[in-house]
Formats: sequence, C-alpha cells, structure tokens
Amino acid sequence: MSSEAIISVSSMHAALTSLSGLRKFPDLSQPFYSLKLVIGKRKLLTILWDPHRPDNPAPTKSIVQNLIFGQKPSVKDYFFENSSGLFELENAGILGWYDSDHPWQLYWRKGVYDPNNLQPGDPHLWIDVQGKYGAPGSIRYLDDDGFIGGHSHKWAEAVIKAGNDINFKDYDTNNDGFLSPDELSILMVIPQNSPFGTQRPVVARQVPNEEPLVVDNVRIYTIAEAYIGAPPSLGVVAHELSHIILGAGDMYFGFFQPFAAGPYSIMDQAPANPPHLDPFHKLRLGWTKPAVISKEGWYKIRDIETTGEISILYDPKHGDTEYFIIENRWKGSSYDQYLPYSGLAIWHIIENAQIFNNLPTPPNVNSQNWNDPKWKGWSRRGIRMIRPIYGPPINWSLWDGSNPQTGYDLLSNDPDPNHVSLKWADGTPSGFSILSIPHSSSEMTVHIKVE
Repeated sequence: MSSEAIISVSSMHAALTSLSGLRKFPDLSQPFYSLKLVIGKRKLLTILWDPHRPDNPAPTKSIVQNLIFGQKPSVKDYFFENSSGLFELENAGILGWYDSDHPWQLYWRKGVYDPNNLQPGDPHLWIDVQGKYGAPGSIRYLDDDGFIGGHSHKWAEAVIKAGNDINFKDYDTNNDGFLSPDELSILMVIPQNSPFGTQRPVVARQVPNEEPLVVDNVRIYTIAEAYIGAPPSLGVVAHELSHIILGAGDMYFGFFQPFAAGPYSIMDQAPANPPHLDPFHKLRLGWTKPAVISKEGWYKIRDIETTGEISILYDPKHGDTEYFIIENRWKGSSYDQYLPYSGLAIWHIIENAQIFNNLPTPPNVNSQNWNDPKWKGWSRRGIRMIRPIYGPPINWSLWDGSNPQTGYDLLSNDPDPNHVSLKWADGTPSGFSILSIPHSSSEMTVHIKVE
C-alpha cells in the first residue's frame, strides 16, 4: 500500500464505525494512559544537528529525507501500513544540517568538561545539593549557558537554531502558547554510527532555575531524538516517533521475560528493518478491525498486516479490564517480512494497574529484576505474549500447527507441564481454549471453545 495514497474521509468513517461495534469494550473513546485514537495526519519537523564527532560522519540530507518520507521502505510508509492507511506523517520541513555551537566534547562532558577534572572554585563546578538531577551531592559540569546536562543543552540549541528557519507559532493551531506533538512533532537527528534514540522534555536552561523553552512566543515541551546510525536506521526513528506522536510505551526488558513481545512489536525491538506494532497498541490507536469473540465456534483469523483484523476473547463476567487478543502475523511482503516466524500471536491484556504491577515473578525469572520499578508499567506488564514454548532460553516461535511444539491446543487449563494454558492473571482458567491450530498462512481457521 503506497504511503502517497490519500487518507479518505470514507476510510476514516469506516474505521470509526468498526470501533463503535465494540461499544464500550474496550472503551476506545477514552485514552488509555498515553494512548488515544490517532487517525489522520500529523506534522513532523526534522532538525539535523551535527556536533562533528570525527568518527561519526553525517549522512546527506537527502538520505535522511528518503528514510523518513520516501517510498517504501520509509518511516512514513511504515506508519501508513501499520495503520491500514488511517495515519500518515506530513513533512513540515527537514532543516539543517546545523553545526553545533561548541566542540562535541562539551555535550558529552568529556575532557576539560568532565566535572572530575575541575578544581574547587571553578565556576563550572556545580554540586546538586538537593538532588534535583541525580543523587544529592552529585557533582556536575555547569556550562556557560546554564545547563548541567550536555544533552539538554544540545536539544535546546537545535530547536533554537531551527527557529531561525521556521515560525513555530504558525503551528500553534489552538493559540494557547504551547506546542503539542499533536500540532507539531519535533525530531532531532544526530550523526552516529550505532543507532539510538530517546524522547525527552526540553528547557531553555537548568541552573540557577529551570526555565521553559520558548521560541517564537510558543513553549516547546518535548522532542524526540535519533542517533541515526550508519546506514541510517528506519527502526530507531519509527520507535521514537511512536513515543512522541502515538504515545506508545516501551516494552523491552533487560533480562529473560517469557511474556515479552520481542520481535513482534517495534516497542520492544527496533532493528533497521522493524516489525509492526503489537495489536494492543494498534487497537488503542484505532488502527484495527476488532471482532469480539464470546461464543464457541470456528473463526477465520486473517493476517493483520494487510487486513488490520484482530480477534478478542472477552468474558463480560470476568470484567472489561482483562482479555486476550489473537492476531495472525504473516511475513508476506509487509514490514513484517523479516519476522523470525509466522503464525498466530496470542496476547494477554491486563488493563488494571493494581493487577499488572503486582503480578508474581514468572518461573525462571530473576525476582530482583522483576520487582525493579523501572520494569513495571502498562506497556511492559499489561501486554503479555502467550508463546507456545516458555523457555528459558527465550523462544520466539508463534502458534503454528506445522510443528507439535507450536501447534498443540491452547487450553484454558492444560495438565501437561510442558504446555502453557490460557489463564487469567489470578491463575484461574479463562474458559477459552484455542483448538485445531493449522499450519501458518495468511488465513488461519481455528476452533474457539468457550466453557
């Protein structure tokens, strides 16, 4: 599907009609944490900023432009395909390359800019007495522009430079003096051989008092940045834009986690050839055609990449904050063509924070890692992939009837210790079983048993 196609009023109406079919389950009219419906176009400003690190040369401007807004593969086309044509990036400009105002070492706090190399009495030696930016009493390098963080410095510098070539006020469509990502999203691109990205708040200075960043009489809160990679990485840009534009949450873990999305969501793994988003993100963004299953029968599961279809197993007696999603991941010629496997991906969705943040440590998972607060939250704990082979080590196989290890019946309660079961978070049987799983293909028909 071409990213040059026009998002028509009729297609948007069809999407909203399909969503209304769910009525209040789940209630997509209300945001879920940072996720809400994203349909239509969003403007993106790209700022190219080069600190001239000698071993990290910048790609040409045209290479970056093609990566983001060119024909397939591109970031624009990636989102268009993921959304089934309901969302499109609009180019608000690609500005730069801008040269940094200072040597690159200042932003990375290297050499003479390292607080460990400063002597007492040096005005650049700043002690974070209150622990505002780290541990109380930590020593920082305070530069002449009022930043103790070199990266905070570069973000503000890049935005201010861009303000010489664009009027940010023109994008403040509601005239409230604040520039939201819905009005204009900002991506900062930095040359670097290894890709990396972040989304961060921006300020005009940090010390002695934090000041908001105001350019063209508009306050700018946040930007995304991409250390672009060599060759430039589509995955890192799409991942960071998923944060700032879509409100998507990180799903990766720093340890073995049997329910991790892995290569089946760009919010977990974002290689140069990235996979699609997981179905829960798509559902909450309004990018799927959901069918709710609550009765026994045979159901056809077609590939999500070309149809946008998902199936939801929902028991109203159990409540509307916990359910299962079935999607068919088929490599085909989509951005999913680089997936390690094709087949059914089955997801356990838990929307209640009191439940997902207090789940017990899974078997074979380090309890200290599991209970670390940084690995909690809705996107890491509330979206759980039910894979046929538990591990460790992690096995990325999907449900595929061509192999007995991946094609066995997924029962509500399976006595076989080598099999997983379809249970609720409290450990009780869900009452749903997925039977007769066929060989992976773009169309898979299964029998859903409802007890």
